[in-house]
Amino acid sequence: MLFKQSITLRRLVLTSFTSVLLVTAPAWASVPLSETFDEESGRLLEERIDYWYGRGRPDRVGDYVEQLLRVHPNHPSLLEAQALLAFNESDLDEASRYYALLVETAPRSSQTLRIEELVTLSEDQQLAISDARLLSLAGRLEESLAKWHEVFPTGPQALNLAIEYWQLVAANGEPNEALVALNRLAQEHPLFIPLQLAIVRTEIALDRYQVTARDDLIDLISDTVFGTEAFSLARSIAVNAPENAQTLAYIEKLLKARPGHKELLELVARIQPQVERQQQLEASGAFDRLQKGLAALERGDALVAEAWLREAWQAGGETAQIAGNLGYAIRQQGRHAEALSWFKRAQALAPDTQEWAAMVASSIFWRDTQVFYQRLEEARLHSAAIALSRLKSHPEGALQQSLLTLMEGELRLARGETAGAIPYFERALSQADTREQAAWALFGIYRDEQRTYAMESFYGQLAPDLQTMLSDAYNGYRASQLVAQADRLMASGEEQQAFELLLDAYSLDPENPWLIADIASYEVDQGSAEQGLAWFERLLRTSPSNDAWYAYALLLARLDKNQEALNALAQLPAEAQTEGVLELQKRVQQAQLETAFTEDWRAVLAEQPTVFNSLADDARLRLLAIMAEEATADDDAYLFLFEQQIQQTPDNSEAYRLASDFAAAIGQLDRSYTWSLKAIELQRSASEAAGLSVWQVSEQDDWRISGLRRQAYQVAERSESVFTIGFDKSHKSGTPGITELAKQTLMLHLKVPFAEREGYWFVQADPTTIDAGEADFDNTFWRDRFGTGLFCEPDCPTGLQETNDDAGIAVGIGADFPRWWFDIGRSPIGFERSEWVGSVGYRFDVGNFGANVKLDRRVLTSTKISFAGQQDPFSEYAWGPAVRHGLGLSLSWDQGERFGWWASLGGDYYDGHNMASNTGWYTFSGAYVRAYDTEPLAVTIGLTGLLWGYQKDLSGVSLGHGNYYSPKTYGSLSVPVSVYGRLNRFSYLLRASVGYSKSKLNSQVFYPQHPDLQEQALQLGTVTGLVPTYEGGTGGGASHSFVGNFEYRLSSHWYVGLALNLIRSDTFSPNQGLLYLRYHFGGYSLPVARPPAPPTAYMSR
Repeated sequence: MLFKQSITLRRLVLTSFTSVLLVTAPAWASVPLSETFDEESGRLLEERIDYWYGRGRPDRVGDYVEQLLRVHPNHPSLLEAQALLAFNESDLDEASRYYALLVETAPRSSQTLRIEELVTLSEDQQLAISDARLLSLAGRLEESLAKWHEVFPTGPQALNLAIEYWQLVAANGEPNEALVALNRLAQEHPLFIPLQLAIVRTEIALDRYQVTARDDLIDLISDTVFGTEAFSLARSIAVNAPENAQTLAYIEKLLKARPGHKELLELVARIQPQVERQQQLEASGAFDRLQKGLAALERGDALVAEAWLREAWQAGGETAQIAGNLGYAIRQQGRHAEALSWFKRAQALAPDTQEWAAMVASSIFWRDTQVFYQRLEEARLHSAAIALSRLKSHPEGALQQSLLTLMEGELRLARGETAGAIPYFERALSQADTREQAAWALFGIYRDEQRTYAMESFYGQLAPDLQTMLSDAYNGYRASQLVAQADRLMASGEEQQAFELLLDAYSLDPENPWLIADIASYEVDQGSAEQGLAWFERLLRTSPSNDAWYAYALLLARLDKNQEALNALAQLPAEAQTEGVLELQKRVQQAQLETAFTEDWRAVLAEQPTVFNSLADDARLRLLAIMAEEATADDDAYLFLFEQQIQQTPDNSEAYRLASDFAAAIGQLDRSYTWSLKAIELQRSASEAAGLSVWQVSEQDDWRISGLRRQAYQVAERSESVFTIGFDKSHKSGTPGITELAKQTLMLHLKVPFAEREGYWFVQADPTTIDAGEADFDNTFWRDRFGTGLFCEPDCPTGLQETNDDAGIAVGIGADFPRWWFDIGRSPIGFERSEWVGSVGYRFDVGNFGANVKLDRRVLTSTKISFAGQQDPFSEYAWGPAVRHGLGLSLSWDQGERFGWWASLGGDYYDGHNMASNTGWYTFSGAYVRAYDTEPLAVTIGLTGLLWGYQKDLSGVSLGHGNYYSPKTYGSLSVPVSVYGRLNRFSYLLRASVGYSKSKLNSQVFYPQHPDLQEQALQLGTVTGLVPTYEGGTGGGASHSFVGNFEYRLSSHWYVGLALNLIRSDTFSPNQGLLYLRYHFGGYSLPVARPPAPPTAYMSR
């Protein structure tokens, strides 16, 4: 049944199609015919033909066509008209005959083409046009237009069909294109009324009508055919036109044609007061301002428009037009709440104008939209959800579904519901008005979540224009991925590969200043600072953005180009002065100041004595650190700056530490000591070490406390006098009376600091006794070799002799300063022979190495001959002691860390009373590692190598020998292991060492200093068989030793200690013990030394 109804309907439409098809005006209605008629006659005939075609009466055209055919029977336009008349009478054969004449006489004319379009229409094409009209009636415009295109791909040429087609095009969303086509037709048919009416309808759709140009519609109102449609269009123009004087005049003309029309009378009643008000505005001056405001709105300058419209309002123009347009201007600036208030005023002033009511409703929607985004930005998500709910229920929401979809996605994203937000953004992406925002939102999600594959898929499926919009950001994202890979490679040490990735990233994002900063940083790290700067210079020539200047300034600051960095920051406008920028500027300025301070802080303070007043505490502390490091004794005038800092930050341990360093440098040792203790107290106050003695070490102590403790210790040590009494007893095995030696020394030592405490002076007296034992002269081996015993026969003493001993007091006085020292004294006075002794030395630094050079004169103490001298028991000769004159250099490297190293080298000259001279050399070196290091227990393991030798071997005991070990060469290698520590008042050192040595001895005559005696000995050898020469040879073997030192603090003044030293080697086996007592006059309760430092005899200094 439905199908039959459809067929019937199609037949009805097809019948009407034929009727409409034939009511088509010929194109010659506007073609001049002056070729065959006089101009006036042709014009009159054209008007008559247009008139009847325009009124839908083509049958009345025939008479005029017949008149023209008598004069010009083959004119194409006349043949076209005859063909159309034949179509109108359904005489298709006659129409075809005229078409054949057209093809014969004018085959390519437009008339021929138009008739061809009608003659060649098939039944299917006619049905297609019928279907198109049905679809149009059903509102399915796109499908209807498609049907038209099946028949006429570029549109029909027959006039009525063309009018119908182009009106459909206009209704389908292309009114501009349709209006152009209709106006082109109007140029050919200027008097065709249906075409003119179609143009008016299209202009109304485009809102392009002007009431002043439409008086012709008013003239048509009285027409019996087109009057009704003309009035409808004229009324539509009047209703939608601006409510002004021109519109009012137009309506009054309409009322003359249709007097008493209710709607028009209502319009007059509404517009009349506004026109009168407008006239008042013009008189008051507000009108001129209004016009300027409207002109500004028209060109899109909302800010200027607002200013003019406000002036118009204040000038007395309180009209709905001014209020409403002021609302428009404010709304365009995004101030929706304020715009709403002005639209409400306009509505109140013109309650019958729907425009303002609509704008009030619309502004409420957009105000709430703004509220939504404000709440979203403030992270007030519950309030944002309420605002979104209101927007959804607002009438405007039905027109803004795509926006609401976008906002729903943004709300879910703000809640952290990324998976739930994505579908909303995807739907918004398909809508024209939200596709860009949705594209950005999805891009942000995939970027922030580092969903690389999703990002690539998303971008690849975007429309080309959206890809173009996102291209920079997408390339920036890809570049950031490469940068992340480069960072990982850089962290793993693959710097070159990382740099290549950065260059790849640069090719994608060449204007990213932070990427260029990474590239430049790599260049700087590779030593190419200038190349790094060149990257930024290129960027700033092409894209001098705020970020580019900021990143450039960061690089310059890193390179200590402080003034250039400040110049770069000066390029940033005030609005770009972020917290980071200001902090960098402050840091660079501070660096400049610190650089100037480092170069000459005294000059800076002389030029800017109040420079500290404007600085923050941390900045002042850095400058004070520079001063403390470079201060000298002449800088006491600047101590007040440190005192001020302590007063301003009384709880800052760093302030006290720097003040302590400065005070120590200028000689204010008491203050340095006090401030060091205070700094330690403050530093420890928040740790478990709070309450411990300043000298006690805690695991929580850092380098600052260690340094402060060391400084306080040094100050105290430099400030107090110390008296030490010690008793040293040692024994070296050997031949009794000859090479054996027992020694006892009572050490009395007083150290007194100088008044300025830059060093100290000392005096030492060491009563000393030595005993070589009782010689057995029945032992001819030693008797013949001792002194001149070889020549005593036959009166040589025999048997045990009296003990070979001696006693005396060694005395010395000297001074020790930070860089140099000296002493002078005597070997024990009372010995067989006493010698002047002394030394002078200088300490200095070579880079990180400590060094000293020393020149000294000392007596050797290993035997009685070398120490005290010896009276020959066989003659009146006496010889000895042995005196060493030395020049030596020592180096050491110890940064307080795991490893250390030391070395010594030098040369000596030896002589003595009645003793042959000698020279010697030495070079010692050693390294050690701190295997374990805590306050109570530390372990070091070392490796020590000794290499030394003498020109002569004067080890013998004959007259002229020194009786000191003097091989030609001696080398040894040993491994010492030391264990030491400090437990409260007690400290200890235990050291064991094992080693191996090898030596080579030169041969030496018995009497090197007395050739005559040596000659006698040679002659005597023929009798005794004794060769008077000590034979050379080699020696060596394993050795080991043990050292034990112990010290204990009895009170704040008294300390007691014990030292033991046992050595076993292939050449000698001495033992030594020392007991000492030390009194500190200052009473600082200084900690026991770690490891203990026993006193030494003056002769061993």
